[in-house]
Amino acid sequence: MFSPNQLLSTFHVDEHLAFALKAGRRGPHLLIENLDTGRTKSTRLSWVEGAKDLQIKGHSETHAYSAETVVESLSKMVEQAMSHTVLRRRLWGMYRLFGECILCPRLIPSLDRLRVLGEDKRDSLWLQVRERPEQEEAWLVPCFGLMEEERRAIARQMEDQGPPLGEAIATTREQDPLALLRKRGIVASLTAAASDRWYRPIMLTALAGLFCMSDFSGSGENALAEALWMPLLGDGEELSRDAVQDAGDALFRGIRLYVRHFPVLAASTVSFEPEAQETLKEKGYTRKERFRAGATYLNSRKTEITRFEGGGEEVVLCSFLPRRSPPDDDVVMSFPQSVFADAVQVDACRSIEDSRLTAQNLLNALAVERWLAVAESVFHPVVPRLRMQA
Repeated sequence: MFSPNQLLSTFHVDEHLAFALKAGRRGPHLLIENLDTGRTKSTRLSWVEGAKDLQIKGHSETHAYSAETVVESLSKMVEQAMSHTVLRRRLWGMYRLFGECILCPRLIPSLDRLRVLGEDKRDSLWLQVRERPEQEEAWLVPCFGLMEEERRAIARQMEDQGPPLGEAIATTREQDPLALLRKRGIVASLTAAASDRWYRPIMLTALAGLFCMSDFSGSGENALAEALWMPLLGDGEELSRDAVQDAGDALFRGIRLYVRHFPVLAASTVSFEPEAQETLKEKGYTRKERFRAGATYLNSRKTEITRFEGGGEEVVLCSFLPRRSPPDDDVVMSFPQSVFADAVQVDACRSIEDSRLTAQNLLNALAVERWLAVAESVFHPVVPRLRMQA
């Protein structure tokens, strides 16, 4: 157990700057200490996600520190903090719990429901589907494209049911679907076959949750970090899957989209440029659709999303609203048309295809990919080696 404001780690960058991590009821807070003036600023580790340089004003001059120097310093502090046995144990518990929240299949009681699947079910990685509500037989249907190494790993478990289910795993309505995935070794086999897809993002998410990086909730309250740390301070009940699922819902949804579209992201080219629509038109790309949407994980502002086709490529372009002067950079994702078509099919989860939903999902998956890259830059010294039993 920890006490509020207990020191977890410290790091002196030089004679002008020092960092400290302290425990708190809403997760650890980061202290930035100006050693010249004695002033201290408190913030969250999510501060590092801005990738900005840090400037410290001394008595007679300003001292500048690059974002790389800041990240390196925080990595050393996290490594020091993880020397606490209770945090190492908590991390593995969180990894398993987060995995359950991310992988848990949604129940679809009939094929009629599957045909008109709502968006709240389409973010799942697995569906448990019955042909009719009263039917005992059920099927676990993957809502992600299998890469070749993954297909080989679980081929014996899959049976082709034909349309609309396709490849699926036989089960019954009484069996716990998540327990079945673990018992039959599906989770372990996928993790062993493609750890960058099935282990790395979940473990980095557990570390990010433990050290209070952003959770994509948009509230700024970081309810997930509070749910994780209250028991560590002896104030609150121990973790439960329901409580963690509710607190981390937005984050887990983002991770599911990242895992689902992992092959698409690997095949994509991303750029950030102003007024990219005009550039694409000049290159001969044809606009297929344009629509306005709410905020994505990339930015809290509303968006205008445009799809282009040309030269065998599909391009998803995201502009932020309202437009500003000078203009913000547009986000441009390019991939082969066949890759985008596969992504639309996977997002449908055996239901009605929706290219607009896929365009938004890919932008959100990109945001999560960038977030995971920041998390890895901070936490790479303490990412545990893969335990297959986990």
